[in-house]
Amino acid sequence: MTSAKEQLIQELDQTPDFIVQEVLDFLLFIKVRFKHNIKEEQTDSSQQAPSLPSFLQFVEEISAQIPKEE
Repeated sequence: MTSAKEQLIQELDQTPDFIVQEVLDFLLFIKVRFKHNIKEEQTDSSQQAPSLPSFLQFVEEISAQIPKEE
């Protein structure tokens, strides 16, 4: 049983250069998009954790300014 990578290499050996170039461009595009998605997920998760305490702190500050009668 051949792996997908081995099968791809075999197919590339039998494919005209202009198609190989298109496949390479597509592969590079997918890799960049995948890396970008990973970075966005990491950024989203790192931003969510600190923002919650900041929001709660903001609410506490606003609440402290409201007179007790209200």
